[in-house]
Amino acid sequence: MRAIVLGIVAILCGLGLPALAENSPGSGRPISETLPLFEKNHCAAIQHPADQLFCGDPDLSDAGAKLAVAIQDRLNRIPNHRHAIAENAEWIRDRNSSCGIFGSQGISNHDFNAVKMCLLKETGERMAILADPNFDCLATNTTAGLLICGDPALAIAKMELNSHVLGLIAKLKGDDAKAAFAEYERWSRERDRTCNLTDKDNVPLEELSSSENCLAEHISRKTAEIMAANGDPKRIFGKCSFSRRLRSAARSHQPAAGRVGTRSLENRNRRRQAGTVSRWGIDCELKNRSHFRKRTAVTGAATRPRWGLLRLGSR
Repeated sequence: MRAIVLGIVAILCGLGLPALAENSPGSGRPISETLPLFEKNHCAAIQHPADQLFCGDPDLSDAGAKLAVAIQDRLNRIPNHRHAIAENAEWIRDRNSSCGIFGSQGISNHDFNAVKMCLLKETGERMAILADPNFDCLATNTTAGLLICGDPALAIAKMELNSHVLGLIAKLKGDDAKAAFAEYERWSRERDRTCNLTDKDNVPLEELSSSENCLAEHISRKTAEIMAANGDPKRIFGKCSFSRRLRSAARSHQPAAGRVGTRSLENRNRRRQAGTVSRWGIDCELKNRSHFRKRTAVTGAATRPRWGLLRLGSR
């Protein structure tokens, strides 16, 4: 049971939070005496006061478990997990403050019932929102995302693409799955750059309508590419494609900006061993370097190029 409770707390939080002072000043009896499941669920191991309430109170514990399922269901239908986790962490902070929970300040027994009712209300409303697929669009924080969600045809096309992508990534495991999610995010960023939608947060959407055709073309092309893979994720993810900056530098014999040398690859290998970078990142960088050497050798470059920082997996 303790493992389940700790798992619920982890998925609700998505990030570390400051330690809890169990008693607020002048609170009298410790809040643990008000929570029937506090000892049974080992809630003392949980640091944040709101999480201790979800751990030790039966009603909040049940609501927390249902919310964790709703959050996981949303993660299962969208590829950008980092944005979803960050958005949920922001909601938790707002929920806590609106219910009178501030930082690591303890909750008095006198305020417990009011805080509990507030948390139950906020949690119920959150579950209803997460169950609505339209929320994925409403929660977007990019200019491209707002344009896509504002056009029903684009929104449907993007939803179908996300479904295909998630289906492929589900066939991968561990670091390869994480690398595939990161690669898809890189493709999205490259799409936005190509469609001239970067740094346009303050531009009215009606002035960006000319980019909608570009978005539709990129989404359609990517969907066709994934469909042609016939369910094989390795035909989509982990392939090396060269950034436009690198190709331009090779053609003009000019060094790309920055430097990636032996020390950088050694650092990347250490990160690979630590599980923070996939083998795809290392292999692609080595192949990019080999490609650059061959290109400059064939074209007769007089100087040895310096290696630029590569955008791996950009389309």
